[in-house]
Amino acid sequence: MMTVAAENTLRSLERLEEPVRAWHVEAGPDAAGDAAVWVWATLADKDLNPPTRARIRQRVKRAVRRGRTPAPWVYVHFRSDSEPQEP
Repeated sequence: MMTVAAENTLRSLERLEEPVRAWHVEAGPDAAGDAAVWVWATLADKDLNPPTRARIRQRVKRAVRRGRTPAPWVYVHFRSDSEPQEP
């Protein structure tokens, strides 16, 4: 349930300066047993720079925390569209 809510929240993000080509979301307890969401954002190779990742990470964390099924812990990871797409 939390995964679907987080995916819907991410799809609704608007005005991202760099387009996210794909989202992959998993939810469950983290190592401490707290509810968490893991997000993988796939970007074009040219967009995988620290400022871009920082902007997207901030927007994702804020959106998921305020979403329909908020998660206290949101872990955001990035991958390029030129690498294999497995979590």
